[in-house]
Amino acid sequence: IEIPNSVTSIGMSAFSGCTGLTTIEIPNSVTRIVADAFHGCTGLTTIEIPNSVTSIDYNAFEYCTGLTTIEIPNSVTTIRSSAFRDCTGLTSMTVLADNPPTLDNNAFYNVNMGIPVYVPSGSVAAYQNASGWSDFSNIIAIGPGTITVTASPAEGGTVTGGGYFEGGATCTLTAMANEGYSFINWTEDGNQVSSNANYSFTVTGARTLVANFQIGFHFTTPGNWTTATNWVGNTLPSSNDDVIIHAACTLDQNATVSSLTVENGNVPLCNQAKR
Repeated sequence: IEIPNSVTSIGMSAFSGCTGLTTIEIPNSVTRIVADAFHGCTGLTTIEIPNSVTSIDYNAFEYCTGLTTIEIPNSVTTIRSSAFRDCTGLTSMTVLADNPPTLDNNAFYNVNMGIPVYVPSGSVAAYQNASGWSDFSNIIAIGPGTITVTASPAEGGTVTGGGYFEGGATCTLTAMANEGYSFINWTEDGNQVSSNANYSFTVTGARTLVANFQIGFHFTTPGNWTTATNWVGNTLPSSNDDVIIHAACTLDQNATVSSLTVENGNVPLCNQAKR
């Protein structure tokens, strides 16, 4: 889901219980993530919090058990009670503020307190002594490192943006699919870190990331689309859906469609077609 940049806050319970939500892009117009905004979004694996958010409210990401890493920008000054409660899948966290954000009680309740928490190099002692943050036993200074990137399979596409970076620098990786392939996601140690082909993050040390591709192509169903009962290959799309075809698919005689909008143009279809 991509939220338009006219939005200034994510409202109370806006996405609460959306277990099928896996990634979301929050625009830099947002300054506040309100209580329970993403409560119980167990399928959410990555979240990009922009450097405009100042407050993460009560229970905002509670029970987001699929989250593995989070980056808290230096604009955040307050994290309310239970904001990340029961995010049991967290394996690391990066906090970019020089001054530790204020934590309410139980902000990270039932999170593993031994995970690495990366903070600015001059702020380690401040975090180690700050209320709530001092409960974490593995606070580490953000350091330099080499970002290694590869494509899988190698013939699926090209990747750029890797190399050596100073700690705290922003690294932007770009994955571009070759003809006949489509981009899936970026992974690290087999875990998804982003579903965006352009992936930006703050360098905290060396990382090895893989851009994953699959055989297939994207098309967008037109507004007059009527789905066929024997669509093969993907979940049945509806009007204006973005779909990836990985193999041949069939539309039966009940399908009504004049064209499919593909990356390289329109592909005409008759009432029964195979692509």
